[in-house]
Amino acid sequence: LGHNFIAIDPTGFFPNVDTSGNLFPVDYTTLNRTIKESRELSPNCKFMLIFSLGAKFIDQANRQGLHWPDPRLKQAWQAWLKDLFANLEQQGVSPHDFLVQVVDEPNPAQVIFATELHKLSKEIIPDLQITATLTGWHLDDDYKGFFDTIDYIIPTVRAARQNPELLKYFKARGDKVATAVYECAEAAESLNPTSYYRMMPWYVWQNKLKGWIYWQRDDRN
Repeated sequence: LGHNFIAIDPTGFFPNVDTSGNLFPVDYTTLNRTIKESRELSPNCKFMLIFSLGAKFIDQANRQGLHWPDPRLKQAWQAWLKDLFANLEQQGVSPHDFLVQVVDEPNPAQVIFATELHKLSKEIIPDLQITATLTGWHLDDDYKGFFDTIDYIIPTVRAARQNPELLKYFKARGDKVATAVYECAEAAESLNPTSYYRMMPWYVWQNKLKGWIYWQRDDRN
């Protein structure tokens, strides 16, 4: 298939908590089936858990009357990650083969709690690969701290083209971070397939990036 990463939505094994901060039971059946079916087609593929997992975790806890940075939430987050990666190990998936996106296209307020979640995550899974997407470019102290915890950064093509210093910043970090690009514009792959499927790979080659992320039809549910 040519896929390096298969995007996964956490529906079915999301870290929900009760009013005391205890995790509800998690069922990995859907995740494990996705892993099995994907590797039957592409044995060396990796996986990317997307759609602002950490932000949604905190939002769900807020509805239970718990608010960040409640220590119970920190413990629940780490306990869920430990359980998730124990299951992944049973499926033959290592931390290097499973990217986790804590926040998608973060705004300035989100990078603060996301940075802390990143650090908590690496405390429990040291080899965890953390990814984030960007639609713009900021470089204040909060964003610098956020970027320091990222292993795989994915700006939009527009953000990369309009902010040349963005790619320079991450390239200067060498092997500490991988850089790819993506576009997320509703049905852009159908409206303009030439630019969507051909120009992004060209842009990646031109700028010596790691790769590009794109939607396929199954992602549209």
